[in-house]
Amino acid sequence: MKVGLVTYHSLQLLDSLAKVARNTAAVLQSHHELVPYPPAIAYCSEARRHELLKGWLLACDAVVGPADDRVLRARAEIGKPVPYVCYLLGTLTRGAWPLKTAHRQMRTTDILIGNCAADAAMCGTFFRNARVRVVPLPGDDATFYPLDAEARLALRQRHGRAGDEIVLLYAGRLTLEKNVHTVLKAFSVVKQRHARSHLLVAGTGSTAPFAEFGAFPVSMERMLRRCVSRLGLERAVTFCGKLDPDSLRDAYNIADAVVNLTLHHDENFGLAQVEAMACGTPTVGSDWGGLRDTVVDHVTGLRVPATVTPSGVKLNWWDAANKISTLVSDRPALERMRETCARTARACYSVQRYGEQMDAILDECARVAGEPAEALEPTSFAERFWHACGSSDGGRPLFRRMPSASEFYRDLVTPFAGQAPETGGAGRTPAVTDILCLASAATMTASRELRINDPIYPIALPVPAEDAAMVESILRVMTGRAVLTVGQLGEAVAGDPGEFDRALAWTIGAGVVLAQSADQAVLEPRSVPPVLGAPLFEIQDVGADCDVLSVA
Repeated sequence: MKVGLVTYHSLQLLDSLAKVARNTAAVLQSHHELVPYPPAIAYCSEARRHELLKGWLLACDAVVGPADDRVLRARAEIGKPVPYVCYLLGTLTRGAWPLKTAHRQMRTTDILIGNCAADAAMCGTFFRNARVRVVPLPGDDATFYPLDAEARLALRQRHGRAGDEIVLLYAGRLTLEKNVHTVLKAFSVVKQRHARSHLLVAGTGSTAPFAEFGAFPVSMERMLRRCVSRLGLERAVTFCGKLDPDSLRDAYNIADAVVNLTLHHDENFGLAQVEAMACGTPTVGSDWGGLRDTVVDHVTGLRVPATVTPSGVKLNWWDAANKISTLVSDRPALERMRETCARTARACYSVQRYGEQMDAILDECARVAGEPAEALEPTSFAERFWHACGSSDGGRPLFRRMPSASEFYRDLVTPFAGQAPETGGAGRTPAVTDILCLASAATMTASRELRINDPIYPIALPVPAEDAAMVESILRVMTGRAVLTVGQLGEAVAGDPGEFDRALAWTIGAGVVLAQSADQAVLEPRSVPPVLGAPLFEIQDVGADCDVLSVA
């Protein structure tokens, strides 16, 4: 089959995307003839580019790559059915903007490729009749592989880590949405229980913003180092910088577990987890996006719930600390999981497996190419979302422009998280033994708004007037003690029980406080450092009409 690869010219080519492009080209050319993308396209006029694309498409039986309006417009004019295998590449959680116009030229004989089950579910949020397939990305099984116990011990000693020390690893970019600050919060609790533990942070900082919520970091590495200092972890955390592949393989092998609490909105797969898995290292990971597929509870790791709330997506750092402690405390179970991880990586995420799945996709393309096709039909959600959120509004963040925008956001990302509690405190009434965790530090303003000290979702929530005093009392207690039971909080607040229950229901429904059953905990709530209830970050408001920032 003659296959054309659409270039990634419109995308910022991150390391992960570069790996996708290289692996896809490698597996396709082993069984198919690749038709080179015309190099002159980058330099010629629009009219000439259009003619070059038409000639290129006429030479192809199918094309593979991200959505490209220019390719689709050219295809519409050649009179030849050339199926488009369109990689979604994590664009859906940000609003599927590349498909807003591209879908008009796409047909039901085209195939949309998601890299996780959540991607496929989100396609249903935007299109009624899309042909969607899930194709997990491959790891680099030639570079990442497990070492035996003796080799791992020798490697630890070479890197200055003792054999009985608990070593945890975060590997990936250091951006806001990667949520590394929550890894640090969870580790600060683990450190109380396991004194001989150390966290390695492998990756480089990026000031990439979470612009959709108006979060713009000044310096990620500085922010994380300040967080380490405020948590008193200077001697327990090592920032390794970006590691070359061999050094990264060593880091995976000496680690007892990888910890990835990402809430990144492009996290449609998560190569780091598969690389760790190939090295036999399990992951404690957020139940979010692609990690929901790769991190299988008690098989390749343990998952930490990510919950969609009115104050953003919240991940329970207290639960994460418990999951880490559970994993590293049971050495026989950890060794069994190491074997399962390596076996699963070979079976599900090898380059060979990826090639087999891509061959099956192209076989499907050949079968459907001549079938009757319809245009992709957007859902009512897609039409409402693109209409309401598609226009600029004076520079204000996308999901903070209007009251309905936050509702759009919750509907949009729920398939990525899988958990969206009822707002307003509806749902299960917490038992007195349930454990409460302050999701992020928060302060009440004079206008009865809660300002959330969350660098990913730095927003303010209006508090019902009748609950404001009790909510403020709850926050006052939890600022000094960020984890405690419902009964302990009720005693500390010492107010009217009815008012307390109503205010607590509101804080849980708003995502300010997270609740879970006590039987899920192995750590003692009193082991939580008091600093975790206080603000950790300096967050400053800047008006949307600001043109220049002046830093003194």
